[in-house]
Amino acid sequence: MGYGDKESWWFGLELSGAQYTFEDHYGGMLGYMNADKNKTCSFTIAHFDEHDSLLWYNGSLLKNKLINATEFDIPTHYMLDGVWEKGAAKKDMSCMKEGKVKETSKEEREILSNSIEKAKDVDERIKRFTTLEGN
Repeated sequence: MGYGDKESWWFGLELSGAQYTFEDHYGGMLGYMNADKNKTCSFTIAHFDEHDSLLWYNGSLLKNKLINATEFDIPTHYMLDGVWEKGAAKKDMSCMKEGKVKETSKEEREILSNSIEKAKDVDERIKRFTTLEGN
């Protein structure tokens, strides 16, 4: 029983005999520090490399893809090895507390900013194309 594509990825690695490893940490949080600076909150789960640096994250370039399909945002912090405070529903923000907090680096923010600009460009091209197709 699986959820999403990650299980298919692991299954493929097993079938192919490729070497792989699981990360040392349970999924962390990539998002924004709350006002008290004791929690990192968002809608995305962060994953880390062997140096505890941000490797990738689940979610989207959108702040909350279930609420607003046009609101992009660049996360400012991530936390690992904390305690989860899960939102009641998928549309509700989750938080992590009591973990190791790191600020996203300038390089990470630049990568995300460039990715957002490319996503907006693709969105605009799709919108123009579908408008042309509809006429």
